[in-house]
Amino acid sequence: MTPITLQSLTLAGVVLCVIAVLFSVLVIPTIAPQTFFVASCVLLGLAVWMHRAQFGTEQYERSTLKYTLRNAASGIVILMVILGIIGFFYFNKYNGPSIMGPAPPAISLPVVGGGLASVAKNAVSRVKEVMRTGKLTM
Repeated sequence: MTPITLQSLTLAGVVLCVIAVLFSVLVIPTIAPQTFFVASCVLLGLAVWMHRAQFGTEQYERSTLKYTLRNAASGIVILMVILGIIGFFYFNKYNGPSIMGPAPPAISLPVVGGGLASVAKNAVSRVKEVMRTGKLTM
């Protein structure tokens, strides 16, 4: 009897996923999208697991890529900000107010108190009221 190895399990998993997808497409087409999704997730998981098992020591534990990216991170962020600003102005330039909708009405400042003379008269009357009654009413 042959021993079960990682490669035979992986091959069996891939074959099982392909058979499940073919079965769902041919026999029950209403569940085909869900079967495609599950099969692709299983195959992606198998691929990540095999890659990690094969290249784990070299690529993940002694990785020099993260040190290279750490040194280049500030340049990458600055480039992304510049591209974002250029994209913002580009899309605002060519997408005029027709996409934005009608302009909002103009905002006018409210008129409060009727001017400085009215405010001063109100303040004087409040002071007289406090002097007469000894209480300030709001």
